Amino acid sequence: MAFHEIVLAILSFVIGIGIAIAIYAKRYVKVPPNQAFVVYGGKAGAADGFRVITARGLFLRAILDSYKVLSLEPVQVVVEWDLLAKDGREVRMEVLCNVAVGHKAELLHAAARSVLGKTPDEIRQIAVPVLEGQARTLAVGSTANQLKFDRESFAVTLQEGATKALASRGLEVRDLQVNEVGEPFHREEILDRLRKLTERVDSLEKDSRTR
Repeated sequence: MAFHEIVLAILSFVIGIGIAIAIYAKRYVKVPPNQAFVVYGGKAGAADGFRVITARGLFLRAILDSYKVLSLEPVQVVVEWDLLAKDGREVRMEVLCNVAVGHKAELLHAAARSVLGKTPDEIRQIAVPVLEGQARTLAVGSTANQLKFDRESFAVTLQEGATKALASRGLEVRDLQVNEVGEPFHREEILDRLRKLTERVDSLEKDSRTR
């Protein structure tokens, strides 16, 4: 083999390796820690037709594979309710928590089916009614004083119950806190009291002028 033919063969080999590396680099993606990739197409998943990849890189086959991003970022939820206790009294409660896709494989797959592509506001719309339902159910089993002075126990139980209820959507509740417990604020009652007080003051002023 002539020298120029050897050089040409080496160049062709190097160019071929370079093209292969470029194609591989283009199709190789790394999954960020705050995301999961839902890969579908071809035979990506067994029964579900997809697979969920977290915390590693993967090679996507050209034409066969596609993926969508599932956010693992927690969504902050702040809600306030007037809860009826079992002794018939109402207690105003403010709850702060985070709602996020769970890390377990079954939760990731459930989230890929139910919340993939949803915005933080849409996640809140899913979580808030569940939290409220759980909170009201717990409240009717406690007295008003228990709700006021044992907030930590209420928070733990509420977080556990809401997490179980949201598991079918692949979501879980984290860092739940009961920030404030007080008497409910009924605007109509306050206005009525102010009206009666004003009437009382006016009556006293009239009495003092007629004397």
